Amino acid sequence: MTRKLFVALMLTSMPFAPAANAALVTTDNFVNSSLVDFSDQAAQNNVIGPVQVGNLAGEDITVSSSSPTSGLYFNYPSWGLCSNGTWGSGRSYVGLNGGNDTMTFAFNSGPVSSVGGFLNYAKSCSANDFQISALDAGQNILESYDLSSLADIVTPSALNGGDFRGITRATNDIYYFQLSGGMANVIDNLTFARVDVPAPAPLALLGLGLLGLGLARKRRK
Repeated sequence: MTRKLFVALMLTSMPFAPAANAALVTTDNFVNSSLVDFSDQAAQNNVIGPVQVGNLAGEDITVSSSSPTSGLYFNYPSWGLCSNGTWGSGRSYVGLNGGNDTMTFAFNSGPVSSVGGFLNYAKSCSANDFQISALDAGQNILESYDLSSLADIVTPSALNGGDFRGITRATNDIYYFQLSGGMANVIDNLTFARVDVPAPAPLALLGLGLLGLGLARKRRK
């Protein structure tokens, strides 16, 4: 087999990762997803974090507030969302009070490809838009969506109302998921998933070995 033919065969047999295309999603249709519903969290007020919330999913997942003064509220009995109603009895959740602050979930057990949750925010009493963002390992923004303009949540005077909103990508590169703005925002049923990473094809591995052997023999000559 000639070297050119061998290299061409090797390249055609190697799996290539798909482009990291992303999308804002409004339904929970992640494949093989895991769920964090915060039902194991004790009621806490104004906690900065990080707080471990991944036990029910068997993962190391923490959540924290960006503000040293405006912290997280776990399973608060009555959380006002202005015209979007209230959250409280009958729902386990995490809330953040502060329009300029950010709630950040960190996937410490490994990055994910999709993440979202059942969300709501204080509507009509704040000029701050409600946003969700996916970040990489260096906390650089991969994707960010302004839900107020792209997929608004409207639940007039509802009790425990909301909608699912999330972000999905083609590769496992989401290390952090953030909620920000909206004066006050809340999340229940944090949902996440990972895509399977294909193992290298046997022919590709054989090709790499033979190519290395051929190059070594050429150098000896």
